[in-house]
Amino acid sequence: KRFVGREFVFDAFSKFVEENDQGYFTVIGKPGMGKSAIACKYVSDNQVPCYFNISSNANNTPPQFLSSLREQLIRRYALSNAEDIDLMTLLEEVRDRLNDEQPLIILVDALDEVRQEQGPENILYLPKNLPNNVYFFLTRRPYSNDTEKRLFTEIDTPQFELDLRKETKHNQEDIRK
Repeated sequence: KRFVGREFVFDAFSKFVEENDQGYFTVIGKPGMGKSAIACKYVSDNQVPCYFNISSNANNTPPQFLSSLREQLIRRYALSNAEDIDLMTLLEEVRDRLNDEQPLIILVDALDEVRQEQGPENILYLPKNLPNNVYFFLTRRPYSNDTEKRLFTEIDTPQFELDLRKETKHNQEDIRK
């Protein structure tokens, strides 16, 4: 009830969805800048499938993410025989049930808290390419160097990063609100 501001983030995400067939939209910010609050507000307002990585609860591994997301999508879209399918197949199954104007948006908070060994795979084993009309709204802290990057996509899969640290004007307006 007391959430105010951050319209510029939601507007940027809406524009990203309008202008791209699919893709990854990431909100980046330092601790305390409101990334999780933005994520909660978006989920509350839009009722999208979501996953919140919480390292203090040991709720931050790829199997936990996939299990939670699978359960949400099976329930929401009445999928059958989907208990053991991989993430890409799951996304395609859901996409096939949606009309062309209805995007599948999945929110994942705190990618920086994911516990997963570094390797050639994407963080949370997110697909390098997404089905049309499938979007991930992600949040994370900034990387301290380029070797920490954990999300790689095919050239035709759009990625956009909104760095809250660079939004001084918008941040000041939100503080005033």
